[in-house]
Amino acid sequence: MAFEKVTEEGYIDLLTRRLHQETPLSWLQQAREILETDIPNAHTIIDIGCATGYAAKVFPEMDYLGIDLEERYLEIAKQYFGNNPHVRFLNHDIGRAPTKSADIVLLNAVLEHCPSLSPALDNLLKCARKIVLLRVWLGEHEQIHTIPAPKEEFAHSTRKFSNQYAFIDVFRILERHGFGGKLIRDRYTDSVPYYVDGVMRAFYFVKATRKTESGTSTVKL
Repeated sequence: MAFEKVTEEGYIDLLTRRLHQETPLSWLQQAREILETDIPNAHTIIDIGCATGYAAKVFPEMDYLGIDLEERYLEIAKQYFGNNPHVRFLNHDIGRAPTKSADIVLLNAVLEHCPSLSPALDNLLKCARKIVLLRVWLGEHEQIHTIPAPKEEFAHSTRKFSNQYAFIDVFRILERHGFGGKLIRDRYTDSVPYYVDGVMRAFYFVKATRKTESGTSTVKL
């Protein structure tokens, strides 16, 4: 899905401004804190749905690969980080099989805009050698919900997904791929449901750590 078609006007300007903010977004500050003890044992990170790559500024000690479907976002990111050899970008759809891997995989506010939980979640888990950190809308039951694209020129041809996925389904997929998961309350929203696209949704973090053959996590949760 071309995400730019299903965002409000001015979204590219917003993403560009985020690159120049001195203080990281709240969710990135929390992501950094969650991963702080793991970073010394990790060297590479993939940010799926990276937009303009502003997360790279929060993990400067790691080799960063930003993946996004929107070429315009990536053009802005490449221009901004052009002189940094530790930051790279790739145009790729996580609905297709993964092509890269890293110690840590980061994904914020992307899965809920996919048509379904799989194969996107399966694919990103295949990318992670150690840890996946998700921030996604979760609830007791899965709710697949779409609205017409907010941009008038695409409203009759493109749907915007605003899905809620079930806790149990996410953790079953993690288990199937050999990960142990931990649910973490989202600090910015306090994981309290809010009204968006005609439905109520609540953000949560899920930190998933790949298990060893003995069944214990490779990194302490």
